[in-house]
Amino acid sequence: MRQDLIIVWRGLLESPRRALFVIANIIFGVVVVALIDGYATSMFQGMRDGLIQSGLGHAQIFATDLEERGNLQSVNITLDTEQTDAILAALQEHPDFAAAARRIEASAMATNGEVSQVGTVIGIEPDQEAVISSGLRVIEGRELFADDSRHILIGEGMSDALGLGVGDELTILGNTIDGNLNALDLEIIGIFSTGNRAADARMMYVTLETGQAYLFTETITRVVAMFRSVDAVNAAVADLKPSLPAGVTIQDWRTLEPYYGEVVDLFSTIFLGIKIAILIFVALAIGNTIAICVVERTHEIGMIRAIGDQKLEITRRFTLEGLILGLVGTVLGIALVMVLASVLNNSGLNMPTPPGSSVDYPLRFILTPANLAIVGCLAMLVAFFASLSPAAKAANTPITEALRHV
Repeated sequence: MRQDLIIVWRGLLESPRRALFVIANIIFGVVVVALIDGYATSMFQGMRDGLIQSGLGHAQIFATDLEERGNLQSVNITLDTEQTDAILAALQEHPDFAAAARRIEASAMATNGEVSQVGTVIGIEPDQEAVISSGLRVIEGRELFADDSRHILIGEGMSDALGLGVGDELTILGNTIDGNLNALDLEIIGIFSTGNRAADARMMYVTLETGQAYLFTETITRVVAMFRSVDAVNAAVADLKPSLPAGVTIQDWRTLEPYYGEVVDLFSTIFLGIKIAILIFVALAIGNTIAICVVERTHEIGMIRAIGDQKLEITRRFTLEGLILGLVGTVLGIALVMVLASVLNNSGLNMPTPPGSSVDYPLRFILTPANLAIVGCLAMLVAFFASLSPAAKAANTPITEALRHV
């Protein structure tokens, strides 16, 4: 092996430009693939956290019939006080429990007397909801407090549609639990933004007591729960299911928002295709460069074979050359991408506003040790397999033909 290393090192010194070209291609591949992985990780985590912190929570508990018959179309499908107490007790006994909030929800017509907008009114517990909906930004006015019984928070889109602002009066109109018509006149205390235009055009928040008074009930629609971390959600949901009262179900955030999984699958496929194309390009560049080296050293290969070296030894030396170049390029590429990601993360650059969103998102790359290790291993494998074909060609060249090569 030591002799092989000496021969390989000498060969690299004889053609430094080609060696540098191979290393540069590997560095390019490592940097681009690692940045794609880092951007994808940042995008998926940001999207996940945005959904959870905008009010979705880690899990929601509600009546089984509500799931079967549709969310807000059946306003009379609620959880009574006994069921709610049992749910909260089960949550508080779980070791990973962090916070819970009760909600009551219903469809409602919001109007300023001239223009109307159909939306969803949600009665919340402001103190508990502050933990769960930490991603909700009040852009005008202030947040709801527990004693704001005659006030309402509305989304930015609804504010624009109705031409109303902080301090104006808004009327909400809809059916109660019993199917009767009811209306409330409320003062707009604040205008919020979730970053989602569709949600901001239909969402309204009142206190839980106001929501219950609007619907003439003391029941609630659901309990939204937060756990200590996203990683604990699946186990917590599985643990809680047997302890919930009859007629009640629990769903985690992924089940509640299947759109997230669809987006992750779509972009993962796109990013995978890009990474495969880059790795193929790098492999072709490495293979082509080593093939040129083989052609230039054909006479030398013939002489080495003539003095007794076997085909396997020739193959081993050229693949070893590819691995050495791959190792150098991988180490330099990982070092470069860490520096580049740090610079870009602190550059203050923003991505263009996504469709359906009302806010820009910062350009961020999250480089995890696992992702960098995978990228490094891929680069080494590409360098190894890219060198196999020219190495095999060098080893299988007849000795007489190699010796005649000029």
